[in-house]
Formats: sequence, structure tokens, C-alpha cells
Amino acid sequence: MIIGILVCGILAYALFDVGRTLVRRMRGSAARAAAESRPFEARTAEAHAAAWANELETVEEILGAEALWTEADQEWLESRRISLPT
Repeated sequence: MIIGILVCGILAYALFDVGRTLVRRMRGSAARAAAESRPFEARTAEAHAAAWANELETVEEILGAEALWTEADQEWLESRRISLPT
């Protein structure tokens, strides 16, 4: 009886694991297909940089130029030996 319970538990876990793996593969293939359907330009570093520049312009429009990081802010931090990546 105990062996039967153990075997059923192992089989139940195996079925659960197979189902979970199938779901992961389906999600992975869907994400891969979505990435491949985008134009090549959208996957390049230049496109990411352009998107980041557009995002910064949007933030600047919303918050105003005074809310953005400036060279004076960087100099102030460097004068106090604090450095953030630029």
C-alpha cells in the first residue's frame, strides 16, 4: 500500500512536470516568434538607443528640463567622490 502511494505520487509529479515543461516551451516559442516577427532594425543597438532617446524626450516634456540629470549634477557628485554611470 505504501509503495502504491509512493508510485502514484511519483507519477502525479511526473505528469505535473511534463505539463509545466510544455507550458514553458509554448510560452518560449510564442516569445521567440514575436521577437522574430519584429523588423531587424528593432532588434539592433541603434534602435534601442533611438527608443531610449525618444523616451528621454517624452520624460523631458512631462517633467521639464530641470528634472533631468545634467552635467552640473554629475560634477557635484564627482566633487563629493560619488560616481554614477553616465
